[in-house]
Amino acid sequence: MLVVVAVLGISLPASPSGAVDDPEITLYPGTAGSRPSAITLGPDGTMWFTNYLANSIGRITPTGTISTFTGDGIDRPEGIARGSDGNLWFTNAGNDSVGRITPQGTVSTFTGSGVDQPFSIAAGSDGALWFTNAALQSGNGSIGRVTVGGAVSTFTDPAIVSPRHIALGPDGAMWFSDPWAGSIGRIATDGEVSTFTDEAIDAPFAIAAGSDGAMWFSNGEGSMGRMTLEGTVSIFSGPGIDGVWSLALGADGNLWFTNRWGDSLGRITPAGVVTNRTVAGISEPQGIGADAEGNLWFTNFGNDAIGRVGVATPPSNCGPGRPGPFSDVPGAHAFCVQIAWLATSGVTTGFPDGTFRPAAGVSRQAMAAFLWRFGGEPEVTFVEPFFADVDGSSPFFTAVQWMAESGLSTGASQAVGKPLFRPFDPVSRQAMAAFLWRFGGEPEVTLAEPFFADVDGSSPFFTPVQWMAESGLSLGTPQGTGKPLYKPVDPVSRQAMAAFLYRFDQEVASP
Repeated sequence: MLVVVAVLGISLPASPSGAVDDPEITLYPGTAGSRPSAITLGPDGTMWFTNYLANSIGRITPTGTISTFTGDGIDRPEGIARGSDGNLWFTNAGNDSVGRITPQGTVSTFTGSGVDQPFSIAAGSDGALWFTNAALQSGNGSIGRVTVGGAVSTFTDPAIVSPRHIALGPDGAMWFSDPWAGSIGRIATDGEVSTFTDEAIDAPFAIAAGSDGAMWFSNGEGSMGRMTLEGTVSIFSGPGIDGVWSLALGADGNLWFTNRWGDSLGRITPAGVVTNRTVAGISEPQGIGADAEGNLWFTNFGNDAIGRVGVATPPSNCGPGRPGPFSDVPGAHAFCVQIAWLATSGVTTGFPDGTFRPAAGVSRQAMAAFLWRFGGEPEVTFVEPFFADVDGSSPFFTAVQWMAESGLSTGASQAVGKPLFRPFDPVSRQAMAAFLWRFGGEPEVTLAEPFFADVDGSSPFFTPVQWMAESGLSLGTPQGTGKPLYKPVDPVSRQAMAAFLYRFDQEVASP
């Protein structure tokens, strides 16, 4: 299914997570004429990059000191990745080989049948390095694999034409772009190849796994694509996407990218909202990658410089191999960033046993508490209980009173007496939409045609749900054909609530 979204011009504020939309960008000049291309984090905590025209490998420290390593066999190095052996592996487009460089600078090269203008390289779940053979002259594109011992294998398929970027997917397989075939490919560790095409896929180039469990890719010149592991495609268009060369997942849970033709950097959230950042001196940026602290580094192919984006990280306990914010939310959890942000922002403390219980439902009284804390715990002047079923003995009394005082909830009226809040009832997805829409000041919604297949103009929640789509907070669940589903009456889980509030903070809240 195809979903085309025109990205809204939303002003994005700084958030408690530390993610900012006006990050400090620093440029460090490199060797003239070197034309740095790809960049990755090395085992020594520094960033390593390829110098395409200088036939060398570069390293830059966190403070900006650059070192250069040369060696026999380095010839038009393009992609670079950290291997499971603690060395850096790179592709040599000039001599059809794969190179390896130790942190001390010792270089080795490996070749094999079928290695033909290798372009991108990435570490696989099997401990090997996987790379694309672009084969621009021969047209015999393929996917390559090299073990850390240097054994090279090549995998071909009639559907592969000239693959470019490759990345490890959340399913343990390698995913690659094939712009000339107009497809996204997948290769399992046993070499089985699958390709996905769609009329909306247009010359995909960059590719990376997102924090949402999907694969994201650059699409043509002015849009970005998202593909589920089952092959469902969504397309996001808007300003700020201009010749994307590389994609990298940031510690803030968003994907960052280089606009080679736009001389700028971009960021796209899991909801598809794009922001753009540039400063004087950015010139044809190509590679991009995150360091151990969550800052982003990129190569300036156009003026031989390395750039650094000072992006403060959300809680550092998120990420593969990290403990996560709660005992039942490890660092690799799909919602770790959002739940950790919820905790560090003071919106939740979890349960006394150290759990967050991400799959559990959210009650109405818990939702009141989340919003009240998210709003900065504003003072409440209502003393007399507003609702018949929430009095001063409830630990949620202040938050629920604030819901009434702020107009976020008037409850359910009774024939006699005060209205009911129904504090223990679960919050539905449509009610969550209404709470957030009111919390945001009931913004005007210009989207007239129903965005979701299961919420039309007859629903009392139509406007808030339309706003969820228009603001990018929810794009629903794709179907095989037709519009996506919002599933309005489904209960909201605690992890979904964390995601909604995180996106609201990142994409909607005013500075």
